[in-house]
Amino acid sequence: MSRTVVISQPTYLPWLGYFELIAKSDVFVFLDNVQCVKQSWHNRNRLKGNDDQLIWLTVPVKAHPLDTPLSKIQILNNPSVWRRKHLGTIQTCLGSAVYFHTIFPFIQEFINYEYEYLVDLNISLIKLFADLLGLSPNFVKASDLNPQGRRTEMLVNLCQQLDADYYYSPMGSKVYIEEEKHLFIEEDIKLNYQIWEHPCYSQRGKIFVSHLSILDTLMNIGLEATRSLIIPNKLKDI
Repeated sequence: MSRTVVISQPTYLPWLGYFELIAKSDVFVFLDNVQCVKQSWHNRNRLKGNDDQLIWLTVPVKAHPLDTPLSKIQILNNPSVWRRKHLGTIQTCLGSAVYFHTIFPFIQEFINYEYEYLVDLNISLIKLFADLLGLSPNFVKASDLNPQGRRTEMLVNLCQQLDADYYYSPMGSKVYIEEEKHLFIEEDIKLNYQIWEHPCYSQRGKIFVSHLSILDTLMNIGLEATRSLIIPNKLKDI
């Protein structure tokens, strides 16, 4: 049987398309050995406020050198005001959503837990959502595989270690995958990019805003409808 590998950085409360990547993967690699980027999706994401304005949720992190890998980024937990603020903001933005009370208790437990490292918080939440949506690839961390090379060479090396036949790549990675080197072709690994149009769904407010945190989708339309947007299949019971 063929094996599809997806490699993506663990982000905070990711968008719906992140889970389409997970749904397509047999092995999902959290790319946690790359440099953390300031003001990126690594430690923040967006919800829509009651007046359709964008509201940012940002996890504070400790000061670190620019070349610090994502796996070593520590959360600023003292004081942990941000946890209460995030949960309060989620409740303000989505408290009247149809499925708020179905989803909120799950995330409340994870956000309140005092993780030391950002990747552990992100990965735990991603795995939680994947489990609720009935998505069950093999999850691994790039840092545990100790891949060789940089950029495309590293991606190919990860795929080799995981016996990949296909590499399904986020479209955002296209800008730094060096296709002219033919590294995937040389290893007989088929490279495909995510071409997935963000769907519209029933959302609170006057205008539809796409590419928000998956919390918006889950709390507005529920688990089964959310799953149907990324892969039509029966949901596991929860």
